[in-house]
Amino acid sequence: MLRWNRAQKKRKEFAEMEMPTGKTIQTLRRQKGLTQEQLAEAVGVTAAAVSKWETASAYPDILLLCPLARALGTTPDTLLDFRPLLSEEELKAIWEKGRVLFESGRAEEAYAYCEDILLSHPGDTALKFRIASLYMRYMAALKDEAFVQKQLERSIRLFEDSTHSTDTETREAAFYTLSGLYMMNGEAGRALDAVEKLPQPDYDARMLKASILRQTGQAEEAEKLHQTCLWGYVRDAGLCLYSLSAEARARGDTEKALALLDAACRLDVLFHGENAPGMHGNYELARAELLALAGKTPAALDAAEAYAESAVTGCRAQEYSPLFFDRLSSSGIMDVSDDFLRENALFVLESSEPLHALKQEPRYAALLERLKAATGTKPDDAGRKAN
Repeated sequence: MLRWNRAQKKRKEFAEMEMPTGKTIQTLRRQKGLTQEQLAEAVGVTAAAVSKWETASAYPDILLLCPLARALGTTPDTLLDFRPLLSEEELKAIWEKGRVLFESGRAEEAYAYCEDILLSHPGDTALKFRIASLYMRYMAALKDEAFVQKQLERSIRLFEDSTHSTDTETREAAFYTLSGLYMMNGEAGRALDAVEKLPQPDYDARMLKASILRQTGQAEEAEKLHQTCLWGYVRDAGLCLYSLSAEARARGDTEKALALLDAACRLDVLFHGENAPGMHGNYELARAELLALAGKTPAALDAAEAYAESAVTGCRAQEYSPLFFDRLSSSGIMDVSDDFLRENALFVLESSEPLHALKQEPRYAALLERLKAATGTKPDDAGRKAN
């Protein structure tokens, strides 16, 4: 019975969809000054058939598309409203709807929505890249391990398709992202292959371009490009320190791991400030876990509070440092909502094994309560999310 109801619902949704073919035929017929009878005669059907097409009661047989297009002075693609590539505005709208669905806890609905879009545009590599990025972004926040694995494997397939893009930036970004996803999926060999497909020069052509722009009188563009390069270098340096810390932690060298994270934090604060659009919160979380495991409770609480504060502050108020990055736009630094970041931070602090010992501390309980208040989460709700 449930399956029958779902089928009926699908039929109703299909019937209510606005199918543009009939309206297109009608508009083009009128532009050509043809009656329904004249168009019918031109393609060898009855006037009643044309009427049904125009009212979306029926659709032309596939064999009639070419003669119908010729009679109307158009193409079959136009009749079917077929567009192989979506515009940038359409891609942004798809991302935004998917983001809202994921952040509202409707992951299955978000996945179904994105997959339907992909079915409608199977050759659009830009769409595949955006949706794969969307899946990857919200993967860590999902609690269902089976669904996470499905998202991971689907993201990999979509990024693999994106490596065939004619756009160099999209193609290289896909290979770069694939290297990380392959590692997550336990495929180190494929990760290395993906990295090897990336250009690996020991110079940055953007720096040369910025110098040329400055010498040709385009000082503002040159400064913006230099700032873009600097922002990327700071990010990459921080990630290198973070990775080196993880390697030291794996060897059991806690002191070195903490020193490297401290350096990453100082770097982030130097270039971005305390409420930075950088990685400061992630670094503080890693510091909190290391310090907690080392039994340094007061310092661990300080770091945990710094991590929670970065989530409470949110990303919308963050701006680039005016000293180093005044030419860069702060819009879109983060394209996830503050509420989602706070809920995710609350889940991490509730479920982190290294931080488990801190749960008995009043300061830790207080920072959890502050996050709950910021998200509007009731204590019982937070407990269910962590389970």
